[in-house]
This record gives sequence, structure tokens and C-alpha cells, in this order.
Amino acid sequence: MDIDRLCYGCMREKENTDEACPYCGFDNASYEKSRSTRALPLGTILNGKYFLGKVLGEGGFGITYLALDLSLEIPVAVKEYFPVGLAYRDTSMKENTETVSVITGEKRRYYEHGIKTFSDEARNLAKFRRIEGIVPICETFLENNTAYIVMDYIEGKTLKQYLEENGEPLSEDEALYIMLPVLKALEEIHKQSVIHRDISPENIIISNRGQGILIDFGAARFSNEDETKNLTILLKQGYAPIEQYQTEGKQGSYTDIYAVCATIYRMLAGEKPQEAIDRIVEDKVIPLEKRDDIFISHQVSTVIKKGMAVQPWKRYQTVDKLIQALYAENILLYELSLIHI
Repeated sequence: MDIDRLCYGCMREKENTDEACPYCGFDNASYEKSRSTRALPLGTILNGKYFLGKVLGEGGFGITYLALDLSLEIPVAVKEYFPVGLAYRDTSMKENTETVSVITGEKRRYYEHGIKTFSDEARNLAKFRRIEGIVPICETFLENNTAYIVMDYIEGKTLKQYLEENGEPLSEDEALYIMLPVLKALEEIHKQSVIHRDISPENIIISNRGQGILIDFGAARFSNEDETKNLTILLKQGYAPIEQYQTEGKQGSYTDIYAVCATIYRMLAGEKPQEAIDRIVEDKVIPLEKRDDIFISHQVSTVIKKGMAVQPWKRYQTVDKLIQALYAENILLYELSLIHI
């Protein structure tokens, strides 16, 4: 494979390197005009074998790139630890710009602690490699004064992109089909006392089979650990429950249950639910079955309402209870559709 002919947008070889990719339409010049200077340049090689392409996603904890494993010649996803507010980098410079610079003082300690937490993410994911609904991890390594996680590349788009492109609320059946693997994955990781803490349409990939796959465990932690606020999670407005806003808020499985139910609400209602912190004063979240612009069954509406209860103890406390209530007697039909699709 000639890496000089690779498209940075899909990692396939193309004849004319000066033109947009005939397969995916990726154009180098257009990408470079809008690329964040925090992100590594196209063509960067990490760990001696990962050839970087475009940025797949950028958030508060890190940056995820499309890459090619040069030894196996297969596309992978590489996630770089890069916490907002703790580190900086300007890759618009000509030389020695790949290394991450860390803010001095107390924040340096937070940054170093974060690298350990980031590496823990790799170990968390490695435990769940065989669980459908979670992206499998390949390896983790240190470079450029930061850490990286290499994962399988899942062709598809984020649920956020899918919803934006669709333009209309999803049907009840489609939403439940997409989310069943995600819920099953959550059920398994909760059994290991791990909570994700950052579920939203941005962190779910819709595969080419139309199934949801949970990604980005950067905020995950063991639920029996003492909460620390040294590394502030950038909360997803509308999806984060009230306990994530509170300094002493205790988090558990019910934290993920709120977020996943808020995600389903967004899928069915066509709009993001009101932020949890504002719902304490005046709850403006309209039950799905009472909305005039969509038709949602009483069963699903009731389940999502309970799962999105502002107070944690009023929600479902385990994902298996949520699944039983949400799918009821139809669970077997959905599971069979996942197998045969």
C-alpha cells in the first residue's frame, strides 16, 4: 500500500492525490482550512505504525482520529488524551509541535492523574471486548507527552449526525432497535461496577447495520470510588443528570440510566430535553405521549419519564429493569432482528 496515495478521509488509495477523494469526497485543502490547531496534522505517524487521517471527533477529554495500521493495513480509530484547560498545542507551527504542553502548577498534577485515568479507560474497554455494543480496543501507548488508545474503526456516523441528517424524530421501533445493543452493553459494564457517565448522541455510533455502539469511556470510572472534582467533566447539557452538577452528588447506574433515557427522548421528540439543573425550578420536559407532533405509546412514554426523573431514587436503579419495562414482551423480537439484520 502506497501511503502517499492514501485518502486521509477513508484510508483508501486514490489515483490523483491533488483532487478530492472519489470514494468519500474528502479534500485535503478544505480540511486543513478548518482543522483545529490542537489536532495532529494529516500524515502524522504514531507509535511507528499508525498513520493518522482526519479527526473523527473532538471533546473535552481528547481527540479521536481515523488512522491506518501500517502493519496490518486496516483502518483503526486512535484516541488522544488532550483535556481542555490542562494542556495546549499549536500544530500550525513548522517543527516540534506534536508534543503536548501542560499548564504548570496544580493543573499539571491533574493532567498526570488524567493520563492514568485515560489508561484505565483502555483497561475498562479491554474487559468488554466481546460485548456487542461497545467498540473493541486494540492497544494503548504513551507518546508526545500524552497517551493514546487504539480501537477498532466502526464505519458509520454518530447518533448526533444521524439525527441531524434525518431531520425528523425517529419512529419508536427504530429508536428501540438502535438502542438495544447500547442498553445491553450498559447492563454488562454496570455488573463490573463501571459507569460511563457521558452517554449522549455524540458518544453513540450508528454502524452500517443500523445498530448503536457505545464509545468514549473517557469519563468512565468505578462507581464504588470516591468522587473527585479535580478533573471537571464537561457535562452534556440535556443529557447529564442532576447529580453530575453537584459537588457531593453520588453517581451510580442510575446516572447512566438518566442519560440513555434522555438520549432516547431526543431520538423520539426531535429535540434535546431541558437541562436537569433547570428542571428543579420548572420542569418543562413534556412527556412523549403528550406531544402533539409525534405519536409515542403510553408504555414507552412512561418508561422514559421514569428513567429521566430528576431525583436519582425515582429512576430505574438497574439497566435490566429499564430494558424489561421498555421492551416488555417485544424484547425477543428486537433481539432476533439484531441477529438476522
